[in-house]
Amino acid sequence: MNLKRGSKNDIIEDGKIGWVLAGVNYQTGAAIQNSAALHGIIALFTIVPAITYALSAVVSRKYTIFSGTNIIGT
Repeated sequence: MNLKRGSKNDIIEDGKIGWVLAGVNYQTGAAIQNSAALHGIIALFTIVPAITYALSAVVSRKYTIFSGTNIIGT
């Protein structure tokens, strides 16, 4: 898989970042961002990952891990 700068993956990821920043009212080039943008950026780096980690923990509880003859997670 070739992930050089300017590849299709970079373009898609840059677009996603732009949509998210636009969603929190980020103003490109502004010396000072408004409070909605700052709160949105903070949420993107704290609350969103916490929710994602919690969901992955809930989903992973469904699976049993085998360790030799012992079964972990039952």
